[in-house]
Amino acid sequence: ENFFPDTDVQIQFETQRESVEFSLLTYNPTPADSFGTDSFFALWITPPDSIAEDDALPKDIVFTADVSSSMEGMRILQVKESLYSFLEKLSPRDRFNIITFGTHVVPFKSDLVKADAQNISDANDFIYQMYALGMTNINAALDSSFKQSYRDTVSKNLIFLTDGKPTFGETRVDSIVNRAQRNNKNEVRLFSFGVGEDIDKALLTKLALDNYGYATFITADDSISLFIDNHFNRISKPVMTNLELEYGGLAVWDRYPKTIHDLYWGTNTLEMGLYNGSGMYTVTLTGQIRGEILSIPQTTSFSDEPGGYRFVPRLWARGKIDHLLDMISIYGETEELVNQVIQLSLTFQILTPYTALYV
Repeated sequence: ENFFPDTDVQIQFETQRESVEFSLLTYNPTPADSFGTDSFFALWITPPDSIAEDDALPKDIVFTADVSSSMEGMRILQVKESLYSFLEKLSPRDRFNIITFGTHVVPFKSDLVKADAQNISDANDFIYQMYALGMTNINAALDSSFKQSYRDTVSKNLIFLTDGKPTFGETRVDSIVNRAQRNNKNEVRLFSFGVGEDIDKALLTKLALDNYGYATFITADDSISLFIDNHFNRISKPVMTNLELEYGGLAVWDRYPKTIHDLYWGTNTLEMGLYNGSGMYTVTLTGQIRGEILSIPQTTSFSDEPGGYRFVPRLWARGKIDHLLDMISIYGETEELVNQVIQLSLTFQILTPYTALYV
């Protein structure tokens, strides 16, 4: 009512996705833009709209939780709540283990076990009896976690949660990271969760990046159980693993995230980057489903005409900033890294810890 449109109505729709698909959006800067002449692309990989339980890959998953003295009180209660929820989301085709650590490592079982009714019931009893005690032996906990007998043709995941720095056993960050990478012979995805402020962000970030995962940091006031539960929901139904993208001879660079790994039902995977050139190119997505390699080629148009989807450059800039912030977590606030973050933040109008005062 009382609305006078000055452009045509455009209706966009898509058909039902019955398999893994991907789609591309691009943007070429116009003279009015202030971020150079490079072309930007964003490529979305999307799972089917629905998936049968048998179509999702089975999982081998280990939850390794810090139960040192600093976890006493509300934190240990929230970890227990997360573990109870974790057990509820397991499929009968999955295998799991729970490993706790303080000064010493205490596993639920010596190795991964089937997610059957008896093992889940026993695991609930194990969680109920957990308590906080001791120092923080991160190195031994990772040793035990990576030595589990992960299967080859499943989705392999390690959830690693701590609220402290290594204070017992091996405490040198480089030694812990290098040992973990050597022990991870099965390409297990390590997702690290740091709780509170008294943590080694460099250690948790590098552990995750070197082992195909990502790091999440939870403030003292945030809910541990909510963060962990959201993560379990995300990885509960793996569809395709070890993803790789080839662009058929098109010059592409500065791609983020630096590596893409797995596709899960209910989520999508995004790769962003810069390109030079135009025309029709065959983009090929390669991955594994139950150990079998699957390639999905698709002929896609890359335009060099000015304009397109204007939000794509900001998506790319956000991805690059996230990568730079990870590097700062590992190597510290070097002038080069901080200046890159500030430049991208101001150019693409993205708020960062280094540009809040510019507002």
